[in-house]
Amino acid sequence: MVNISFMGNEALIKSLKSNLSSSVNFSVTSKADVIIVAVENLGDFSTLPKNFEKPALLCLNTNDQRIVQYIKNYNFSGIIPFSASKEQLLNKISTLLSIQQTKTVNENEVIKARILAKIDNIPPLPIIAQELLKLTRNDETSLKKIIDKIKTDQGISSKVLKLVNSPFYALRKEITSIDQAAMLIGTSTIKNIVLSVSIEEFYKKNFSLYGTTGNRLWEHSHHTATISELIAKKLKIDTDSSYLAGLMHDIGKVVLVDFLVKEVKNSDDEKQQTGLTHPEVAAFVLEKWNIGKQIINSVLNHHTMTDNNFNVILYYANLIEKDDESRLDLIKELEGRLKIDLTELINILAQFRVDHDDA
Repeated sequence: MVNISFMGNEALIKSLKSNLSSSVNFSVTSKADVIIVAVENLGDFSTLPKNFEKPALLCLNTNDQRIVQYIKNYNFSGIIPFSASKEQLLNKISTLLSIQQTKTVNENEVIKARILAKIDNIPPLPIIAQELLKLTRNDETSLKKIIDKIKTDQGISSKVLKLVNSPFYALRKEITSIDQAAMLIGTSTIKNIVLSVSIEEFYKKNFSLYGTTGNRLWEHSHHTATISELIAKKLKIDTDSSYLAGLMHDIGKVVLVDFLVKEVKNSDDEKQQTGLTHPEVAAFVLEKWNIGKQIINSVLNHHTMTDNNFNVILYYANLIEKDDESRLDLIKELEGRLKIDLTELINILAQFRVDHDDA
């Protein structure tokens, strides 16, 4: 049933509700599909907003010609006389909804086209990240070559050392060089940290419509990647790909946030406003960056439970990182599903909390 809310003349509203009671649901304005505005005299306009959140149908019970001038000041979607039959009123409501739906679809198509154009012009991954990914794909690449490549970028190197010396890694002494860091926490970990810090610039935006900050969103991606890597290691699944999937799973928000007009709580809200979700946008971005299909598929489905263990890793890693209250239950659930021991993960999550407190 259609959700209807009412504004205007109380006596008319009472009559309209009696007439429509068996055919529609009565709702508050925020949840209504259509607002019926009942007007009998000029004074009824004094209580009305100039703009309505939803399609507004003006129901008139007057022949006062002065009302025409008043109507021009309001964004009514349609007008119907109060004397109209129940069937006529319901048909008018149905027509308004069809028009609104078509309008929304058309607007979303325009926004989608703009989003896709923005993706087409998104900056490439930083050179250091591109080169590391190429080296990683080559089985003959030595660990020394990876470290040497990292050391050529002083800006990235300093960011890596800053992260390595954070409470997250809980090292007992200060690390002052990439070589020293590689010896203590491993070349593969250093390489993944480089990938993390190399995309940090993309998150230097206002993410208030997502209810977060760019730094927290980047931090969430870095932590999700670390969780994904650890779980993949337990399953003997490609750890580099799992890390990269975790790191990139929310990259779509970097593009989508520029097209939002109000706060979003979930992917459905994104879809309603833009016609796309952040996993869909992320898939387009990663394809442009020549990231592997397995990673793209995992990112595209990171809010959906599947039977694919590679995808399952990211699904749970994302939830575990975000949900302080349920994370132990989620870990236990994942242990049972994948038949693995994740005690080590609980210790790592304790460091996440330290990191959040220090941020």
